[in-house]
Parts: sequence; structure tokens; C-alpha cells
Amino acid sequence: MRLQHTLSIFFALSLTSQFLLASDETGGQSGAFLRRGVGSRALAMGNAYTSVANDASALYWNPAGLPQIKNAELLGMYSILSFDRQQLFVSFANSFSDAFTLGVGWFKFGVTNIDGRDAFGNPTQKFDDSQNSFMLSLGKAFGDVAVGVTGKYLNHFLFDQSATGFGVDVGTNILFFNTVRVGLVVQDIAGQLRWNTESSLKETLPLTTRAGLSVHPDFVPVVIAAEIVKVGGADPVYRAGGEWSIVEFFGVRAGYDSENVAFGGFARMPGEAFSVQVDYAATRDVLENQFVHHVSLRLDF
Repeated sequence: MRLQHTLSIFFALSLTSQFLLASDETGGQSGAFLRRGVGSRALAMGNAYTSVANDASALYWNPAGLPQIKNAELLGMYSILSFDRQQLFVSFANSFSDAFTLGVGWFKFGVTNIDGRDAFGNPTQKFDDSQNSFMLSLGKAFGDVAVGVTGKYLNHFLFDQSATGFGVDVGTNILFFNTVRVGLVVQDIAGQLRWNTESSLKETLPLTTRAGLSVHPDFVPVVIAAEIVKVGGADPVYRAGGEWSIVEFFGVRAGYDSENVAFGGFARMPGEAFSVQVDYAATRDVLENQFVHHVSLRLDF
């Protein structure tokens, strides 16, 4: 590899690690983008979503939540970020009677227009850093107990180098008394990325374990959730969030995630052929002391 390429990649890695670093100590670990969170509903609830996940984002949060989808659902999210960062998520899930629910999804995070430099610090050319996760999920319910699995194909493109890898998520979701749900998921089992460099550098993804509990009372249209997250050898992170459906077609949300607050809301437009729901979330940016915005569009057929 030419010297200027080496310096460019070193610069990009340093820059990207700053973009990914969060308030806890897990941001600098391999595959950090996989832990950014997806779906405006989940983000607005402080990412306390392991036991709640009942939409097409469940293939990311907990595939055992997929059986709660009764028809077909399409979900897309775009995050409005600064510094040429890009984050988007698209997923589709479909229920096949009582047999199982299948989901597919794509999650992307990247940085564009990074300035390359040669050995003397002179500009060379701009390049991008792009990380992607392509997901295939299967969920099955056995009465009040559901299980699910997500297989992930990962790739990371950085200048003229790339890495590919795989990971597996396994989860369960249990319903108690028709109002309480408990969720548990283990993510990135055997997860790794291997670079196409001369040394064939291999990155091992840290194992992520999340356990959560949520309450869905019958007498009031609210959801209250809490969970604990453990990433590799880092200290546990605690999350909590809630949702209040003020009326049938409109509601608000708020959450807490590792000392950061989040909030948002939703508006739903029902229809005979399909319904449309728009979700919004505001979360603290890891780079700037201000809120960033996330917008999701959900179609139920």
C-alpha cells in the first residue's frame, strides 16, 4: 500500500472513531455502528426497546418480537447528522399465518468527503467510510413465548480497502399476564470482520447482551420500559423509556440512555388498504452538545 494511502486510512480511522464514540466506553470497540440504534420509536424511548420491539425494527432489536407483526410491514428511518455523516435503516417484515414471521433489513452508517493527505500533509483526494449490516431474521411464537434469530452480513469500505464478516443475534420474548413482556437478546455471536489487507486483519465484535422488561397496561394507553445492556467487558448501561398514546392516532415518547435524554412522538393515519405512521425522535449527538433528529416512516399492509 502506498504511503499516502496508509496515512489517509489512519486519518479516516481516527476521525471515524471520534464519530462513533459515545458517552460510555463501548463506542471505540469493533462494529460500534451496530450499537447506534434504529427506528425513531426506539430512539425516542431511550433505546429501551428489547422487550417492546413489535415492528419491523425488531430484526435489529430482538427478532423474537417479530411474531407480534400480524401482516406485512415496511419501515424506513433517516437520521439528520452533521459532519457528512449518514445513517439510514430500511426493513420489511411479513407474517406467514401462525407459522413464523420473516424479516429483512439494511442498516448503514458512514462518513463522506473525508480529506486524504499525503506524507507531507498535502491534500490528495476525498474518500468515504461506509459500514453496512444486511439482516435476515426469523421469529416464531409458541404461545406466550417467542424466539427469534437474525443473521447479519457485514461490510466496511474505507478508501481502497474493505472488510467483510458475519454475526448472529438470538433472542426471546415472553408475555406475562397479558400486560408484561420480558425480552432477552444476545447479539453478534461469533461476530467478526476480516480486512482484505496483506495481513488479513481480523476484528472480533464484542458480544452484546440486553435484558429488558416492559409494561403495557390494559386500562391506560402507555408503555413503560427499562433494560440493562452489557457490551463485551464494558460496564453495564441502563436505559428507560415510555410512550403515551394521547389519542388513537397521536402520541409522545421520552427516554433515558446512559445519562442522555431523548424524546419524540408519532402520528398515525389509518386506511383500509394500509396505514401510515410517521415517527420522530431527538437524541443527543455524540459529537456536539445538541440534539440530532431522526424520522421514520412505517407502512402496514
